[in-house]
Amino acid sequence: MITIFPDTGQRLRRKIARLEARRDRELRIAPTLFYVRRTVVLMFLFVVTVQFLTVLFSLSSGRPSPYEHPHGFLLLFGACAAGLGYWSWRVWSVPPPADGDLWAYSDLVGSQYEGDSPRDLQARIDTLRAQLVREDDARQ
Repeated sequence: MITIFPDTGQRLRRKIARLEARRDRELRIAPTLFYVRRTVVLMFLFVVTVQFLTVLFSLSSGRPSPYEHPHGFLLLFGACAAGLGYWSWRVWSVPPPADGDLWAYSDLVGSQYEGDSPRDLQARIDTLRAQLVREDDARQ
């Protein structure tokens, strides 16, 4: 007998395998994302602080400012530096997880994932596995 649709169990197993591969890939890149985020925060903070100090020194020394409205830019760069300082404090106040603890890295990265995080993928995998077990039990 020829079946048009593949066995539901086979489809579930393929879907579980795809989700596991995606989860494992996201877990492998989590430490990299963690450290890249820390580096990017510092780079932004450095650039804004240099701009803030440039405007501040030009105002205090009496030299012409590179900006048309230096007081406005001083306020803007000061606010940006304060915001980035707070953001960097939040990022750097969290100690890195133990080496090899990919789940902890992925939890700290959290919002960096497009779509589902590895924890969300694991919940879907567990749901599909439970469904697969129910279908296998129903067939027997």
